[in-house]
Amino acid sequence: MEAKLYQMPLAFGTLMQRSKELPAVNLGTSIAQNIFLIVSTKYKEHRFDPEYGCEIWERDFETITSPMTWQEQINRSIRKCLARYEPRLENVAVDTVISEQEYQHPTTGVRSVKKRVTANVRGIIKSTGEPFICSPKLFISPISLD
Repeated sequence: MEAKLYQMPLAFGTLMQRSKELPAVNLGTSIAQNIFLIVSTKYKEHRFDPEYGCEIWERDFETITSPMTWQEQINRSIRKCLARYEPRLENVAVDTVISEQEYQHPTTGVRSVKKRVTANVRGIIKSTGEPFICSPKLFISPISLD
């Protein structure tokens, strides 16, 4: 019997109501959710494992003099983290893309231009042999490209 995979974030209200089932997800969605959690977590943010997370947040305030070098460093960091924390994938390739995009704050409505990092992740799901692709997107700032 396979373990049930649950949608993140967990709906704790539903969890407390024993009569209701938590929303379940398929294997690909579970992997994509874990990848998003890895790339959106800062090192040392997870108190049980300070190495869980991604280097993007260590470089948030850097001035980037070489976008290609920065991207390769981030690609390497994400690959390393996925090798350790996402064992359901193999043959993982990562390609990050930095772009600028207008961003509207959800509560204040204030608009600004932010740097957006898209981490294109490709691999093979070990248990099924199926190709896997996901592209988590993060807004970061005040990173600047010079």
